[in-house]
Amino acid sequence: MDKTFFTELKELVSKSREIAIDLGYDYISTIHFFLADCETENKNSIFNFGFRDKTEYLSFKKNYTLEKVDL
Repeated sequence: MDKTFFTELKELVSKSREIAIDLGYDYISTIHFFLADCETENKNSIFNFGFRDKTEYLSFKKNYTLEKVDL
């Protein structure tokens, strides 16, 4: 087994959790993995084909927020 893969996966899950918390979620969803991958320096990151530049990515991330529901 490739130890590097497991290390990268652990870091991705950890970053996904941080992003979920920052955005107001109490769970990790697919979008949080997507955003965490975009913040890695991996040459195969989704960022490389999903966004033109860092500004576009940060705008997407900023606008992806949990809607608050008044009860």
